[in-house]
Amino acid sequence: MKLISGFSMKMSRITRLIFCKLLCVSVLSLGLVSYSKADPLVLLADHFPPYEFANPMGKALGFDVEVIDQVFKAINVDVQFKFVPWNRVINTVKKGDAAGYFSCAYKAEREAYSYYSDVLSTATQGIIVKRSYDVSGVRYVSDLKDIRIGSVEGYAANKYLDEAGIKFEKVGHISNAFPMLSRDRIDGLFLSLEAAMYLASEAGLSDQLAYIPMQDIPVRKYYLCFSNQLENYKEIAARFNQKLAEFREDGTYEMIHDRYR
Repeated sequence: MKLISGFSMKMSRITRLIFCKLLCVSVLSLGLVSYSKADPLVLLADHFPPYEFANPMGKALGFDVEVIDQVFKAINVDVQFKFVPWNRVINTVKKGDAAGYFSCAYKAEREAYSYYSDVLSTATQGIIVKRSYDVSGVRYVSDLKDIRIGSVEGYAANKYLDEAGIKFEKVGHISNAFPMLSRDRIDGLFLSLEAAMYLASEAGLSDQLAYIPMQDIPVRKYYLCFSNQLENYKEIAARFNQKLAEFREDGTYEMIHDRYR
């Protein structure tokens, strides 16, 4: 009887030890976005053509979407794209309810919940004018003072116009920008050239326009931001970065971008 009693006590201690270890693992796992080959990584974005957007049927498109999708396919990781307003993108990732988001610019405060990939894409600020309009002397923001400039209201890049004291026509929505330019309501549109080239192509205006980069405005860099609550996020990011670099080398990256110009 003593032997059986001692054995039972020993088993009880072992059971408690195993339970405690499992409990610790469970606690440490709370808040982590789990990943397995059976579950796709959910990546969030807002509509931002030509970087990322959904067509009327809901299909995710854009050069950042295609690059991300092709990179992950090459490393055998399934992904799922979801489009939500930007504020929801950030809040969802902060809660640990998504694997990552894009296309995100670098902000120091985002490092608290994000892990940045290598540079995914860039935006070059400039002006778009009709080919017949003389912009031979335009290189810097200060050169725009005698041009009737239009810019989308609320866009962050408008700070450069404000800082240079450049008055501009506020365009209510990006969809109104090119009609205003084609009807001569403005002489130049202040916009990222990547977005402008895509939207002009969609409007059938590509061969009628000229694109002038602003040499005193730094190129904006965009990234795929992994949630730092994603299991093995650094390992996944490293694999992503390696394949992204290979795509840049072998021409795949440029081929995808060419489809949106």
